[in-house]
Amino acid sequence: VSNGLKEAITVRLGVSAPKAQSVTIGNSTREVTVPPGHEKTLKIQVQSAGAGSTTLSLWLETPVAVAGTKAGTALSTAPASSTCSAMACVTVQATHFGTVAIIIIVLALLLFVLSAATRAIRRGSGPGEASAPGTGPTDGGAPGTGHTETGQAATAPAVG
Repeated sequence: VSNGLKEAITVRLGVSAPKAQSVTIGNSTREVTVPPGHEKTLKIQVQSAGAGSTTLSLWLETPVAVAGTKAGTALSTAPASSTCSAMACVTVQATHFGTVAIIIIVLALLLFVLSAATRAIRRGSGPGEASAPGTGPTDGGAPGTGHTETGQAATAPAVG
């Protein structure tokens, strides 16, 4: 909202969307005071049930009755050259970006859990279980080869 006057103005922004569209417009009925020679940007929350584009109609209206008009009267109309029926029109493009992002995050989390479970299964016994001597993966040699963890040959006690 731009104020080119020499005094402050108080206005309200009117917003509408076609009824055929599944669009919900947040609270845009708050009043805004714009000092002389200044501009204020108004944010409007818009939600759409489906993806696609929708054209919103915007206009300024009086917040209170002024000079013989009732509150909520439009302050201006669309220019004759405009194809829009309001003072201004804005086309909003709705996407399902948030839904797609959540799906990607969930799939990445599932992939992480599955790969962690697969790795745990491949590692074999858990930390509390001991494997039989000579059969563990950290043993120096294969069972029955006569090698110890250091790789030296084991000596058998003399019989006799």
